[in-house]
Amino acid sequence: MDKEAILAIQSILPQKKKIKTWKKVLLILTGLILAFIIFVVGALSWLSILNFPGVGRGGAGDVTKIVETRPVADTVYVVRMAELSADEISMLTSLQGIVAQTASALVLIRDDGIQREYITDYIDLQPDKQFILLQKSGETVNPLDICDGDNTSVQNVNNVWNIVSIFKSYLKDSGFVTFIRTERGSETNDVNLAANISSIENWLSVPTGLRNAAIAAGLVEKEDLRELSGSEIDKQRTIFNRYKNQFNKEYLVHARGDWLTGRDLGIANKAFIFFTLDGYSSGFASWNSGPGIHIAHLPELLENRIFRKEVSKWANPGAVIFGFWDDNEFDTDEMLFIQDVTQLGNTTVPFQNNENLSFISAMEKVPVKQTPSPSPAIAAPGKHYVAFYLTDGDNGSWTFASAISGGFVADRIASQDTFKLSFTHPPLQSVLFPSVEAKQFAIGEAASGGNNYYFTGTSGLGCAYPSNYDSRTLADYARRTAEAMAVADMRVVGPMEFIKIDPLWRLHIKKPIEAFSQQDQIIGGIYQIDGDKYIGANGEIFWSANGKPFISAKYALWGAGGDVSAQDYADLAQKLNNGAKDPTTEDSYTVVCIQPWDIKYASFSEFVKTQLDDSVELVTVEELIQLVAANVKR
Repeated sequence: MDKEAILAIQSILPQKKKIKTWKKVLLILTGLILAFIIFVVGALSWLSILNFPGVGRGGAGDVTKIVETRPVADTVYVVRMAELSADEISMLTSLQGIVAQTASALVLIRDDGIQREYITDYIDLQPDKQFILLQKSGETVNPLDICDGDNTSVQNVNNVWNIVSIFKSYLKDSGFVTFIRTERGSETNDVNLAANISSIENWLSVPTGLRNAAIAAGLVEKEDLRELSGSEIDKQRTIFNRYKNQFNKEYLVHARGDWLTGRDLGIANKAFIFFTLDGYSSGFASWNSGPGIHIAHLPELLENRIFRKEVSKWANPGAVIFGFWDDNEFDTDEMLFIQDVTQLGNTTVPFQNNENLSFISAMEKVPVKQTPSPSPAIAAPGKHYVAFYLTDGDNGSWTFASAISGGFVADRIASQDTFKLSFTHPPLQSVLFPSVEAKQFAIGEAASGGNNYYFTGTSGLGCAYPSNYDSRTLADYARRTAEAMAVADMRVVGPMEFIKIDPLWRLHIKKPIEAFSQQDQIIGGIYQIDGDKYIGANGEIFWSANGKPFISAKYALWGAGGDVSAQDYADLAQKLNNGAKDPTTEDSYTVVCIQPWDIKYASFSEFVKTQLDDSVELVTVEELIQLVAANVKR
């Protein structure tokens, strides 16, 4: 074919266009920008900065069956913690959990009376059981200071190994595992590793300081955790993978390595016990108030959070994590932790540093009851209805002793004030420790003339951000919350969201409101929008499709390391006294939250009694919801 023919053919074929250089550069830049945007969005989602729904994991079981409780043994031994060293307390906590796998028979009790009151009440009601106080020989301790009743006695012991010998038959092959017990502020979690081994192998957890004494007492060292290599996460993952098919998947325990107690219930029920960091002590700035992540520690942050999510995904749908962060050190960032576990379908309740939970959960179950609430009423004209409530009732480590250990709640009880006041409280406490809850409710109601009211802490069953659940998980969470509320005799839920007030924030809370409102046990809620001290929604009332109100807090009594000032009280009084008084409008109903850590009850009580006009009518949160539902025109 000649040249002219070839040219003719080429002229009729599609021509390949040349792309100019500047267009190539533009295409490359566009691709890089899109890739960067995808990377940033993915990273922020993974780091839980963006409010994306979590992984769908429906199918959570009955919340009342989270913990399998065994009976209390016929003979119970009580040991004074004041007579024990830190090493001995840590060791006996593991023994307590091992024994409780069969029947709870060992109590480690402090002399300050916080738990003693609950336990001695139980002892008084158990004449058929024997309670023996173990004390060091030669010391004179009145057993009635620890136990009460005719069924108690004293047994002198020379040292802690005499106590171990009583329960030696519970230790498989007389075995023990050696670990390094660390002091406050350490990031070493060997005590958790040892506790996990104790729960599965039934070997005693022995700190290195007691290792030689354990051998002298006839115990056999089965493992020395000092030989375990790798980072803290590497070591935790090693133990986790070794026993993951034997751990209980209904709940987890997240406990700092330097806490001596709080692991006995986890050992008794074979729950995985671990700890992860991402706070100040690890070198990271707080997500809430700091400037950002220190880049040098980013690998450690990622390692901790990858493992946290790995464990959360391994657990059953809806699993509860006992414990999360340390309130003072910020070893674990509260908001990040809650978002992590919520996005993976779980929830968390701080019970991480309570002693004797294995024993208290086995105590006789008693019904938990509140004073019957009034029927929905017609609101009176000329009244502004106000419900004050105490926040932070998700914290089981605090609420467990709040009625008798001092602070706002105990001071309220001691005052004998009878104006109406509401308290957030973890309903799971009623499921797991009903005798404690029943006593707390009874103490509070007796002192207030029946005017203390309890509803769920943030955000129902446990501490969670409900809008982060996907639809299936949210439905399960609402159902399980209602199950626990029925046991706790609660009817009002207190969901919380840590979200920014932007044009889309109302969309985030719509699904949780509908999910909660589908539960017959729930008549409505107090929605806490944590954009600013739980008052980010400025008192707005949200209605479910079936007509149940969810009322947001409008004002907050919030200390900043100290009590509320006189001027703050005066300003709040003016706002409430001048509030709307038309019962058909939403503005006539106000919720005020009270932060419990710094607010002094005496000053609050004085404010209520002296600065509020007669037109301000105090009601419980349940009464407020009933009034709003019955009277407000929509």
